[in-house]
Amino acid sequence: LEVRAEQRLVGIIGNIKPWKGQEVVIRAIGLLRDEFPDLVCVLIGDTSPDDTAYRERIEALIDLLGLRGRVLITGYRADVANYIAALEIQIHASIAPEPFGRVLLEGMALGKPLVASSGGAVSEIVVDAKTGLLFEPGNPETLADALRSLLNDPVRAAAMGLAGRQRLAAEFSIRRNVSETQALYDRLLRG
Repeated sequence: LEVRAEQRLVGIIGNIKPWKGQEVVIRAIGLLRDEFPDLVCVLIGDTSPDDTAYRERIEALIDLLGLRGRVLITGYRADVANYIAALEIQIHASIAPEPFGRVLLEGMALGKPLVASSGGAVSEIVVDAKTGLLFEPGNPETLADALRSLLNDPVRAAAMGLAGRQRLAAEFSIRRNVSETQALYDRLLRG
């Protein structure tokens, strides 16, 4: 995987599966291609044997939209944190509600602004316009709009990344989780 220093990186982390929304991301990058000629999108994740047809479909879409070299697929990576660290913006594009997006917390830990589909628990993790931007699930146009907004305003994007890191420390720490779990057990035991 080769990326030049002057290129701007955005990316999505997760297994390559239809419900994870990689196709939506590729279509959004296609909408931004001419406006941001230095933009590269990284799909960080592998494909299971059951999802080979989807992988072939997104590879064909990359070619159809003229994005070869602009959308890169890493395959399995043990060093995902290094890839997240290199991103300017982390994308979460699930088209089906996700119960909890752990990769969002990983991005927050590394101070990345998030652009995430609003559905499931995502809106409980990402505070829209504060720690990132939410977009309509499955909609490449609203994803492109959110990415454009942050790509055009790196200072705002950096502030969102910092706010996300602070939110992670305040709301999702192990200490808080243990304390709230203990309080729940105490309430349950008191009946």
